[in-house]
Amino acid sequence: MNNTIDQEYIYRLTYEKKWGELLDFVHKNRGAAASDELLKAALKTFEDELFKEIQKADGNPAIEEYIEQLFLLDRSRIYKLSEARSAEVVVHIVNASLKRSDVASAYKYAKVLPTEPTCAKVIAEYEATLPRVIPHSQSNYVVVTENANVSDIDHSISLFKSQQEATFFMALRRVFPRYDVYPNVALSCLIDYDAVSSLLSPDEKDLFFKGVVDSVVYDQFNDYKPLYCFELDSVHHDSSKQKAKDAAKSNLLAKAGVRLLRVRHQSGSPTEQEFMLLIKDVLKV
Repeated sequence: MNNTIDQEYIYRLTYEKKWGELLDFVHKNRGAAASDELLKAALKTFEDELFKEIQKADGNPAIEEYIEQLFLLDRSRIYKLSEARSAEVVVHIVNASLKRSDVASAYKYAKVLPTEPTCAKVIAEYEATLPRVIPHSQSNYVVVTENANVSDIDHSISLFKSQQEATFFMALRRVFPRYDVYPNVALSCLIDYDAVSSLLSPDEKDLFFKGVVDSVVYDQFNDYKPLYCFELDSVHHDSSKQKAKDAAKSNLLAKAGVRLLRVRHQSGSPTEQEFMLLIKDVLKV
């Protein structure tokens, strides 16, 4: 320890509440109090006064910073607190983190004292939000997780908006058993935007990032390039607004060099066999 610094220096800084300077002193003079009872008493007074400030800190940023420093000094055993005060520091930091809505930090500090009730509650609530790791035979090099807090009520919906769409999709799969057929394919997965953006109108550009094609037949043996694209139209496409969207989609695909076949069946509920016959007839396959 620097001989020019004695216990009176610590008392003066304590009286002036210069907690930062005191904590720096403790850090730089680690272990000094072990062999100096007067210095130890002065540091105890400093500690008592600082804890009074901690107990009424209520989110004071300056005090919070000092509490963090005190935590690090305690954890590194540079300045060891009693078990009770060490716990008080941890719990204070956990609660301060929660007030800032910094749940990740609260969890990190709570792990230091996992059996303390406040910390245990934070740990349990945070870990309940984490993905669940699924054990399996390749766990040593592949991690598989499942999302947490899955509702007991299933709000999922069908991939298809109507039974006719599902029937048409199944007909395509039967007509093209050697290829992969996908429903509701995003335009952004079909077209190279950079290659066609200069050709597109503002409405077509907007549609590019929002629109989908009802069904696409892909050649998985040729880098998954699209072979055929289909839109299944119905009475829902008769409004002027929908007609404009349909025209924009057709024009966009045309500018990208992609053929789009629109199918509108006049029957209320065409069968899979009817759709199969139609597809084979139109495409000559």
